[in-house]
Amino acid sequence: MPVSATTTLPSVVAPDLGNGVEDEISVGTFDVLNNGQYRIQARESEATAWDSSAAGWAELLETAPSPEAIVNGREDGEGYEVRLRYETAYRTGSWASSSIVTLFPGASGLSATSVGQTSITLSWTDNADNEDGQRVIRERHGKDGNWWPESVLEDVGADTTSYTDDSVSPGNEYRYRIRAYTEHTSADSNLETVTTDSYGGAQSRRIPTNGPYVEVEAADGTTRTPAVLEINPSPSLNDHPRIEVSVPRDESWQNDRWDEATMRVWRDGERLPIDQLERPEVTPSETVLYGIGGSELDQYVETEVDFQTVHQVAETLLANETPMPYQIDDPGGATDQVEQDYQAGASGPALPLPFDGALTNDATDPVHVADDGAVELSKTTHFVEGEAVGDDVVIASDYADSPDFSRPNTSLNPAAAQVAYQTFVWQFELNHEIPAENLAIDIRRHLVDPGGEMAILIDDTLVGIPETRSGTGSGEPLEWISDVIGSNGYSGTPEEPPTLEPGTHTLEIDIRDYTAAGETFSVAGDWNIDAVALYDDRYPPTLPSATNADSILEVESIYPASETARFTREEPFGAVTAANLSTTWTNGDVSANQAIALSNDRGDSWTEGTNTASLDVTFDEFGPSIEFRATISALSSGGLARTATQALEAATVTVDTSGSPIVEGKVLRGPLVEVLQQLANRGDVLFEVQTFDSGDPGVVWAYPGQRTADVEPDLIDYSVSKKPMERITTLRIAGRSEMVTNEPFTADTAGTILTHDSIKEGSETIRDPDTGDVLERGDDADYTMTYAIGEVRMVVGGAMTEGNTYEIDYEWQPSATIARPTPDGELLRKRSRAIPELTSEQECEEAANFLLRELEPTPWDATVTISDAVGWQLIAAVDPDQLPGSGPYRVRSIDETPETATLELGRGKTVGEAVQELRGRLSSTEREV
Repeated sequence: MPVSATTTLPSVVAPDLGNGVEDEISVGTFDVLNNGQYRIQARESEATAWDSSAAGWAELLETAPSPEAIVNGREDGEGYEVRLRYETAYRTGSWASSSIVTLFPGASGLSATSVGQTSITLSWTDNADNEDGQRVIRERHGKDGNWWPESVLEDVGADTTSYTDDSVSPGNEYRYRIRAYTEHTSADSNLETVTTDSYGGAQSRRIPTNGPYVEVEAADGTTRTPAVLEINPSPSLNDHPRIEVSVPRDESWQNDRWDEATMRVWRDGERLPIDQLERPEVTPSETVLYGIGGSELDQYVETEVDFQTVHQVAETLLANETPMPYQIDDPGGATDQVEQDYQAGASGPALPLPFDGALTNDATDPVHVADDGAVELSKTTHFVEGEAVGDDVVIASDYADSPDFSRPNTSLNPAAAQVAYQTFVWQFELNHEIPAENLAIDIRRHLVDPGGEMAILIDDTLVGIPETRSGTGSGEPLEWISDVIGSNGYSGTPEEPPTLEPGTHTLEIDIRDYTAAGETFSVAGDWNIDAVALYDDRYPPTLPSATNADSILEVESIYPASETARFTREEPFGAVTAANLSTTWTNGDVSANQAIALSNDRGDSWTEGTNTASLDVTFDEFGPSIEFRATISALSSGGLARTATQALEAATVTVDTSGSPIVEGKVLRGPLVEVLQQLANRGDVLFEVQTFDSGDPGVVWAYPGQRTADVEPDLIDYSVSKKPMERITTLRIAGRSEMVTNEPFTADTAGTILTHDSIKEGSETIRDPDTGDVLERGDDADYTMTYAIGEVRMVVGGAMTEGNTYEIDYEWQPSATIARPTPDGELLRKRSRAIPELTSEQECEEAANFLLRELEPTPWDATVTISDAVGWQLIAAVDPDQLPGSGPYRVRSIDETPETATLELGRGKTVGEAVQELRGRLSSTEREV
């Protein structure tokens, strides 16, 4: 009788897809078949069906697709799924699938077809057939020689091949690219670099070399050159320069044609930075023409700044919003500026800082600052021998020398705690929080004719009854029991275990009577506890089932393998461009899986170094801050894995900055001159409208002292005041007030300490919860309050009864007081400030430390008065090098009159300035200007 059989199909692996040819997908290389065929199907990745109804559907049947099958007719830059299977007339194999994005050609031939002073027209060839859009990308060449970050000018849509950029400024270099994109990919065109035409040019008119000369040009081109009787110039810093020109009386100046006319003024052949007639004023004896410089700065602007430095924002606005030329001086930057210097065991406001308060990990992360100040892993398993619980523990003497029982060390006999007639109480210390759902307890126990039940309590809360015995059974061997939390089907009603916060906790094991079905079962027999392991089940230990030759249980993995410690930072002055992290570890060791990392974008991205104690990073883009992290690893000891912890002992972070403060997450609105003023105030920068070499007014932007000029000494007056009395030695910082309601407390003539201190005076209300009566404060009333420490003390003879429970409502403020070490003889100068953005005592302590460091230098004030005879380059006349002391002087205010410009400068910070700066960092609009 013939026997029939069907051979097996060869397995099919996921196809190897290729996208090297536009509009095609190549599908692998397959073996030549001697029977059956390959079925190949393709669809767009978003499709839900595998049939002809699916978007992008295609199907091929191949018997020998060698060297490869081709699925053509695809769209550019589209995501596709391709699957295949082997099938014959008798068997059908399983599908194997892969995904790919097809080739996406970018635009080509990008070129500038027209270039002017304020516009550039681009054209290109669009090569893609499936793009969702095309973005025009521009970068600008900054005055410091660096290209500014790219910006998206516009999404011009699909199939577009030209674009005009009318937001450029004269005499600047730009580069462009076209970025076509789909939801799956993108592709850039070639890069086109273009320089706009220069602004202005030499004046063709004949200008007298002595005395004043004025031209006023109306919008229709009519130009007047009035006889000048007198001019009164008013140069200005961080504002428009102005001038008053007296000419013969002529009412025709009030004709509408002269409204906002162009105005040009020369003195002794030199063009002054005046470009518009602000208004004419006709008096009985003359006409006064009021002129203004930098009229383009009155242009209303509205722009959103994601992240740029003050200097970058100013340059972007001047480039995009006005045709005026400008010069932005390089802000320089701080190189190797010590940003943080942490040291184990350090304290006080002076560097180095302690790691306490800097570690930002969640409470549930197994990493902490140890007693010696170093950062190390937290134990995730806590282990105790039964006989080591306390001095009063009863040893199960019948089994004291049994090698099956464990012992803490070789100097003690193997033993167990006999807990049938006593309570097993063990105190343990946690350094990280164990959530209730992650708490686990294993018990190694031995039973002989046991009666009663085993109750597990944590911090006096019954959390488990794992075993119940009637007293009639035989003994049970020495072994681990787990899942002891909960009733496990036995008697009793345990509660949910508490979340165990860092600190001291108590575990109790109580063998006790119990009653079931009306029958009581008394404690009987032996309940021997050899060892207990309490652990965080996210990091389970290795608990051996037997002891070693020395009768010791070799418990492993009592620490996690590793944990990343994250550290807070102080935001530096200026955007971070580079940083160095140097670390010191226990015994100088760097573990094989240890890593350190730096971030300058608040942790969105990190640059990491492995197996190293130091890291140098130059970031691709400016960043607002500097943070670091370190991977703390577990170590092996005594031949056992993860039984010790590595420790981070010190860390020093140094940074290079842009030298210009940051503007982030801000919408700028208003006349450009006001926006520039706000930026200048934020960055302690000066700007001035000056006459450029082209002969036209432009804007100069610089720090005080960056530009210098030879100025007659008697035209500038400096007065300086040192203020050692402003040097603060002790600082108390209070946070946001919080309301507490219905807090219970027990009346006591000795006083009761409430949950919070720093209570707002007079804010409390105390009630008797039984009667609703409100009690009165006073020595001859019901109670007294000590607000600083949060103490309520009942008054004997008042309406309160000692031992009774009352309820209190009150308002309190978290606070911290920090003092710097002071030399002998130095006065204690204490200040107190409230910062409502702070919500905890830890935040208040960090803020007080920060502020005391900021207030370390002795403050100096300086007044600089510049005569109008200096002329139209006031920036160059401000030279902080003429002032005593080291370190930068900040511009606090500018006051101008027709005769003088007066600048108030400061070195060091007052308490008010430091607090204002800190609040700016803390608030949600901290980088707004």
